[in-house]
Amino acid sequence: MAALVLWTVDLISWPSVRRPEPIVVSAALSIAVGIAGGALLLPLWLAVGLARARRRYLVAGAPCALVVGLAAWQGLETGASSRPATATVALAACASLAMTAVWAWGLCSAATLARRRRVWAPALVLALASAALLAIDRGPIVEKKYSFLEGLAQLGLTLSFALVLRAPRAARTRSRITTAVRGIAIAGIAWVVVFGFSRSLRDRVERTLPAVWEEPVYAARWLRRIRRVETLVGASTHDRLAQKFELPETLLIDDVWNAATAARDDAPALPPNVVVFFVDALRSDVAHDPSVMPETLAWMRDNLWFSRAYASGSSTLLTLAPMMGCRYDATPADQPRLLDAARAADMKAKLVIPSSAADYHRNSFPAFRFDEEEVVDDAERVAPTANALVDRSLTWLRSERPERFFLWLYQYDVHSWSDLEEAYVDRHATEAGFSKVDGLPRQYLAAARGVDQAFTRLRAGLHELGLTDRTVILFVSDHGEGLGQQSFWAHTTYLWESLLRVPLALQVPGAAARASHDPVSTIDVGATLMGLMQPPSTPTRCHGKDLLSPETLEPRRHPILFSAVVDGELARVGMLGGAERKVVLDLRDHDARLLRVGDQTLEEDVSSVERDVLAFHLGQLIRTPIYPRQ
Repeated sequence: MAALVLWTVDLISWPSVRRPEPIVVSAALSIAVGIAGGALLLPLWLAVGLARARRRYLVAGAPCALVVGLAAWQGLETGASSRPATATVALAACASLAMTAVWAWGLCSAATLARRRRVWAPALVLALASAALLAIDRGPIVEKKYSFLEGLAQLGLTLSFALVLRAPRAARTRSRITTAVRGIAIAGIAWVVVFGFSRSLRDRVERTLPAVWEEPVYAARWLRRIRRVETLVGASTHDRLAQKFELPETLLIDDVWNAATAARDDAPALPPNVVVFFVDALRSDVAHDPSVMPETLAWMRDNLWFSRAYASGSSTLLTLAPMMGCRYDATPADQPRLLDAARAADMKAKLVIPSSAADYHRNSFPAFRFDEEEVVDDAERVAPTANALVDRSLTWLRSERPERFFLWLYQYDVHSWSDLEEAYVDRHATEAGFSKVDGLPRQYLAAARGVDQAFTRLRAGLHELGLTDRTVILFVSDHGEGLGQQSFWAHTTYLWESLLRVPLALQVPGAAARASHDPVSTIDVGATLMGLMQPPSTPTRCHGKDLLSPETLEPRRHPILFSAVVDGELARVGMLGGAERKVVLDLRDHDARLLRVGDQTLEEDVSSVERDVLAFHLGQLIRTPIYPRQ
């Protein structure tokens, strides 16, 4: 019953499952899951029979069996079985106890209601309530919590089915039902055995269904759990990938990632100052839209503009730490090399940041500390701070008049777009004519419009202070935003173009305007700024490319990488394979996809038609620093 409902939900919710082959495959997998689940619940079903004579058998046996089963469920869903953690085990135990109470109550009620012939109404109510739980099970960021809801929903559907089956019937009807159930059970068990022992059959199913990270279909979720069972019995993630894609056995990092990066002899003269205008969660298509950020776009076109820049991750820490550390494997626990280079160059490092962002980094990135820090209160992300950050920065420059400085403005309004006060949003949205119904959310666009005006004020202030001719200005973001793509509104979790493509531009005194449409990365920011701060010909071990070097003289040495987390753990890694191909490896599904990328909204899966290309780039990806080797 539960498997049938899950299959129906998939057909209604996800277009990719409605084609003939996925319909058959998902139905077959759902049947297998339902039969296997019924086999696991058989001891509890026997307990119901014993409960007719002595209900204490039910009370004693059902909870114990269910605790074990649901602890295993939660372990597979959270990874606790392969890497025990106190918090995860506690979560699994609490979830199991809660579900045990529901199950025990339901079994007792089933027996009682069946004897009293009051079955159909409570069965219908329970089935509808369970289906409602499944309808909200769409949470890619907090999958552990939604997995708990899914477990409750499946228990509810099983109980509703048990109520109907145990209703009093005539002897002939009961005999027919028993015969049908036995036939279905025998056929289902045979199918489960075939599916369980045939790796080629499971691979065929896997290729047919969309990955969970594309569309969270229930059939694909069950495939994920089956793969975790395989991992528990000894098949590692890499072994499965190597067998599936014929990858090399070695997991050593390629030597190119540890080699020193030679500095350019023709490096420009050391500039005295650097200003970083950092905008959290700003998508590149919004930053490049003349109706949203006209002044910023005009400035980009007049300077060094990199129209196709990728973040090194779809969340702040996965981008900011590598950017500051100049390497993909830099973590929030590492001391930022970019700040060390600024201090070594006798530059006063100043950070101006909203209070919400400051609180976040104190806990998550404590090494992100400057010589001086000024925190602007944003009333828990409600009050806009774009202009206040500029005012505080210009006031500091006027009063302190530092000889050489490294100034970082941390813009947070775009990240807080859904929480900003309505008057601020309405003012900017009305001025720009943003629609309330068409396109991207007007709150997001209004926040970006405010940042555009603030950046214009900053540049005007630097010009007024006479600093423009001796200051490098960098405009960059750390990641994009989902904004409703596949019903996903935030960031993290995925490696979509809308989450990875960010604005990136530089104003360097004496440098001619140049627009580059080749892929670059935020990892290049560290290499570029360190090349400016350090003396000429100083070698580094940065993974990025110096964006100020002539493209013909310094081709890209390292591929562009990116990663994503789910529930705080690394879940996906990816690599740009050339200008139009992107490979994404899901570490939990043990699956990889090759995507043809174009603009920020177009990604086409070409894994099945370019399998050799996928295997080649995947072989490169597993030898990069971001691929986990535990």
